[in-house]
Amino acid sequence: MKQTSKHNIRSVAFTADTALCIDPMKIRVLKINPNEMLLQSISTRHYWRIWIDGDCIRIWHKHKPSDSFHQHAVYMTIDDSLVEIIEHDLYQLNHRRPTIPLWTRTGLVQPKGRKH
Repeated sequence: MKQTSKHNIRSVAFTADTALCIDPMKIRVLKINPNEMLLQSISTRHYWRIWIDGDCIRIWHKHKPSDSFHQHAVYMTIDDSLVEIIEHDLYQLNHRRPTIPLWTRTGLVQPKGRKH
């Protein structure tokens, strides 16, 4: 994520400049308007709705398109919100079992006794 001081303050609206501070290798911007952004994590494919609500930014989250959004967190800055999404992805990738077994993704032979 690029460090830009104007995004470290409380924001009144999301702009095209806001989207430029998002790392496209980590987060895909699906929709942006003055009050909200809809994002998708590249690594986990989770969906995120970041919504400006007065003087705070609410983060909503869902795992797949058919799920409903649930509130995930509230922050005061856009940067803090984006860091939360990236940290959530790191947690998911490091603490959860992958949905596609490693041997399938890498072409390795399935270990004996393991069924998927």
